Amino acid sequence: MKTIKNLLIPVIISSLIIISCKDNDTTPNPDKPAKTNTELLTDSSWILVSAQFNPPLVINLGPKIDTFNNLFEVPLYEDCNRDNRIKFNSNNTMTLDNGAKKCGSEPQSANDGIWKFINGEKTIQIMNSEYFNLLGKDTVFLNNIVLSDIEMKGRTEYEYNNPILGTVKTNVSFIFKK
Repeated sequence: MKTIKNLLIPVIISSLIIISCKDNDTTPNPDKPAKTNTELLTDSSWILVSAQFNPPLVINLGPKIDTFNNLFEVPLYEDCNRDNRIKFNSNNTMTLDNGAKKCGSEPQSANDGIWKFINGEKTIQIMNSEYFNLLGKDTVFLNNIVLSDIEMKGRTEYEYNNPILGTVKTNVSFIFKK
C-alpha cells in the first residue's frame, strides 16, 4: 500500500505541473495573417439580431402616433423576416436566404443586389437590395463597420416620411451575427 502511495504522489504532481504549464499564449500566429474585413464579411451569411433607433423612430400608424426604439417593435417588420440571412458574396453580389418562416411565396434564396466596401473597408455601400429596402432607398450606406469572426456592428441613417409629422430622421445602430 505504501508503494502505491509513493508512486501515486509523483504521478499527481507531474500531472499538475503539465497542466499548469499549458501554453496560454493568445498572440496571433504570424504565419496566419488576420482576415481582412472583406474576408470576414464574405465567409458566412449574417442574421440581424439588433437594430436600435437613435433618436427613437416616430411613426403615425392610423389615428395614433407611436414611438419605437427597436426595429423589431415596428409592426411593419414582420416576424417572418427575423430569420432571414444575407450573404455578401466575394463577387460583390448578395444572396438572401428567406429562412424557415417565409413571408409569402418568395423563393427560399434569391439574388439580392450588389455591395462594395468604401472608406477603407469601414463603410458598405449596398445597391438594389430587397433586404435593405426597408430603409427606403436604392442605395444604402452601412457606416462605421466593425467586423469580427462572429459579429458585424455599424450604423446607418434612416428617413421616414411621416404624413403627419413630416420627414423623421434617425440612425439605426445594428448588430448582425454569423
